[in-house]
Amino acid sequence: MDTPIYRFQDMIDYFDRKGITYNLTHDEIISFLSKNNYFFKLISYRKNFIKNNKDQYTNLSFELLSDLASLDMQLRYLLMKMALDLEHRIKTVILAEITNTLTEDGYSIIDAFIATSKDPTKTKKQILGYAKYSKYSSSLFNKYESHTPVWVAFETMSFGTLVDFIEFYLKRNPSSEFQYLSKNLYAIKNIRNTAAHSSSLLNEIVGEQEEFANNKLVTKFVYKRIPNKNSAKKKLNNLRIYDMTVLYIIYNRLMPEGRTKKERTRELYKFLSRARKNKALYLKHNQLHSIYMFFCKIILSK
Repeated sequence: MDTPIYRFQDMIDYFDRKGITYNLTHDEIISFLSKNNYFFKLISYRKNFIKNNKDQYTNLSFELLSDLASLDMQLRYLLMKMALDLEHRIKTVILAEITNTLTEDGYSIIDAFIATSKDPTKTKKQILGYAKYSKYSSSLFNKYESHTPVWVAFETMSFGTLVDFIEFYLKRNPSSEFQYLSKNLYAIKNIRNTAAHSSSLLNEIVGEQEEFANNKLVTKFVYKRIPNKNSAKKKLNNLRIYDMTVLYIIYNRLMPEGRTKKERTRELYKFLSRARKNKALYLKHNQLHSIYMFFCKIILSK
């Protein structure tokens, strides 16, 4: 049976029924849910909290849900910028390697990528993405549709296709200095796609979901900063925490020192400070505090 639409009074009734407290009037809540955030997204953060035997949430308030929603929005914007920085950097360094490889002409590598894919016809279409239908890049499609060089493909393919290409490239070139990117770009893809679609990142940040792959790049970086391996492993078993950690590690390693990296570091510090602004709301939620401390150690430790 389909879930019926919730009218605004139904939403307030839901808060009361589930033990979600609030210090606002009903009119103020309705105004917030009309102008600031919508009900379905706001209550998605309830998944981080436990229920009692009456099917009610423990120590959960409307204000806490609102604060998590605000933090999530700010985090998505920041991680999106970091993902875009990395996308540009990855294209730059891989193209530099290809340029310095005398046996590569820029065309054959794309031909090989298409030919060795599971669905060559589909992959060929993905190389040029939506360029055919874009007023900004249709000229590239018209000129290179029949035979596409890698430098054009990098301008038109989606990030997902780029990730697949990089995996192909690293297998084809085992001596590449960027082998550490192998199998790690999918985490960045997850974060990038989630942020780009304005979907929640923090709605299931608490709890273990699956055992993370024993990734040496990740474990070496994390265990150096968090000696308690069991505690760190539990955090990394949460997909969101794992993916954000991978993104930070790759960013920290791949991005050159300079204005952009300094600006992102400043923004990360600012976000960590903002996360403590309403710390009184989180006093009874040790798991959220523990996750916050995990990222503090990851980011602030040298």
